[in-house]
Amino acid sequence: MNNRVDATTSFVQQSIAGSLPAELLQWIVQLMLTLPPVRLRPTRSITVLALVCRHWNKSLRPLLWTSLSLHPSFLSKPSFVKWLSNITNTTSSWLLRSTRHFYVHHPPDSPQGHSDLLQLLTAIRNSRPGNDAPLLSLRLSGIRFPNNELDVIAPSASPSLLHLSLSNCILDAQSLHTNVIARLTLGSSSSLSTLCLDNVDSVDDSILLEIIHNCHSIKSLSIAECQSVTDLSVKTAIELWPCLTWLNISGTSITLTSMRCLAERESSRVADWDANKASTPSGNCQFSHLTHLAIANCSFPKAVTRLLAQYLSSLTFLQSLDVSHTSSGWPALASAMIPDTHARPLLVSEQMLQQYTSQLSNLRSLSSEDHTLDNGHNLFGLMNGNEQDQTSIQSELQSDANQAQSLKDSSFYRHLPTRFTMLKQLRIGWHGLLLEQDCRLMFSRMHALTHLWIADIVSLSPRALQNILVRCPLLTHLHLPSLPRNQSPSAILLHPSDLIALIPSKATQLEWVSMVGHCVTADVLRSIGLGCRRLVGIDISMTRSYLQLPRVGSGGMGSSTEHLTTAIIGEFVEMVVGLQVMRCAGLGLSAKDMRLLSQRYPHVSFEDCLASTPVDWIEMN
Repeated sequence: MNNRVDATTSFVQQSIAGSLPAELLQWIVQLMLTLPPVRLRPTRSITVLALVCRHWNKSLRPLLWTSLSLHPSFLSKPSFVKWLSNITNTTSSWLLRSTRHFYVHHPPDSPQGHSDLLQLLTAIRNSRPGNDAPLLSLRLSGIRFPNNELDVIAPSASPSLLHLSLSNCILDAQSLHTNVIARLTLGSSSSLSTLCLDNVDSVDDSILLEIIHNCHSIKSLSIAECQSVTDLSVKTAIELWPCLTWLNISGTSITLTSMRCLAERESSRVADWDANKASTPSGNCQFSHLTHLAIANCSFPKAVTRLLAQYLSSLTFLQSLDVSHTSSGWPALASAMIPDTHARPLLVSEQMLQQYTSQLSNLRSLSSEDHTLDNGHNLFGLMNGNEQDQTSIQSELQSDANQAQSLKDSSFYRHLPTRFTMLKQLRIGWHGLLLEQDCRLMFSRMHALTHLWIADIVSLSPRALQNILVRCPLLTHLHLPSLPRNQSPSAILLHPSDLIALIPSKATQLEWVSMVGHCVTADVLRSIGLGCRRLVGIDISMTRSYLQLPRVGSGGMGSSTEHLTTAIIGEFVEMVVGLQVMRCAGLGLSAKDMRLLSQRYPHVSFEDCLASTPVDWIEMN
């Protein structure tokens, strides 16, 4: 009787699996792999759920296992070891052989966890003899490859690989050259279109130049925080990659030379695009324009703001821009927003005038402060002391100084309208105060803006933020600036009354809000819950209502000085039915409180760790 029941159950499972669409079954399998084990019943672990594929393997196509994504919540659990032993045995090895996309978002911190992960990579390598069914996407983050163990992914780096990401990985330069770069062009031209080597110390100009000369289909390049990369390789990539649309060079050692090359490339393509648009009815263009640019943490001093602004103004097709934590980033962006037909000259402040005058007195003599801003490079960001470029910069600075002497205006960018009408994602940051009039004019035409990230060093007035929300009706992601706990929040953080008056007005489209360090009280949460019905994620970590305001009591939504308790947070979750992520680190909630919230609201991921992975709004295609 039991055998008959088992046979009937197996037949029913195979019949159901055969009748469901392949896309739905693929989603079910991925859900089994990525769902955190803490949300499952103890008797239904991920290992048990994954075994159901043994009943499906006769009726399901390998399409269901084309993507395998491992998240930190799964890698850190004991069930990962059991799942690994089941997935790497001989009967289930076909599942790994069918995988075409493999992602590891963040490896476990323990040495044993790293060893298990390397074992999985070895199993993937051994499951593809003769380069059968090669990987199309390989994205590894933060993995240590000691003793040249990078050979475990060598077969995956085939010419058919489309996406490769080794961000934050620790690896040897020689091993990277032998096991990855040399195999990308083995036997034929490489198909690689996306390359991410963020924060890989072994990446330098020689490695990047070898990739540039052998991989001609790159569309997305991210080499953020690779300090050994200079203009030599970046200029070559800009010139030799015609399809490049995504460029992240934040934290590198580039100078204005690379920016000028990028501006000349875009300017020539705009002219060709206009001619092509005029000659063809459809207006299609064969060129690929740059749509994403990140130059955060680059050593551009304030003295070259005018030139940087001219280069940025040539990037008319930008949809995403990051100029945060750059000395001249925000003034250059503001200056670049001047339209070509604008009749008024550029206005500079007294402080900027003094800086220009001091720089004009001695172009080659740098003060200690300038050396710090420029990270040891030439002040004007020129390679090998190009005299022609320095002469051009000197004339630009002299022109700015002459205008400043005649105009004597106290605002540098207050009157400037914007030209970036296609911009959707913007990251800005500078040491200063963002005023109401500045926001009204700077964001007057950014109607397509959906993501705005303001660095933590920016002072923000409430009316300035209201102007941003009013003039950007499509804004869905907002990151408000904050300061560390040891700094005074009086000039930076918003008061609860300002937050209450702000959110319900024009923030109905917001899906993610970050208010780290602000005075988020019970009344503020209520206003957010009433005004942001589409909210998916919120970060209220280190709120000043817990750190500074007095504690009154517990209960439901109460006064503006009430401590945020589990009851208040629970009522907020019930108001926002679509909430998925809530970060509440440093609120004084105990581990028992966090478990209670997770049990009551299993659809919401409550994170109480300050080292939580930040939400990356700008994802590489």
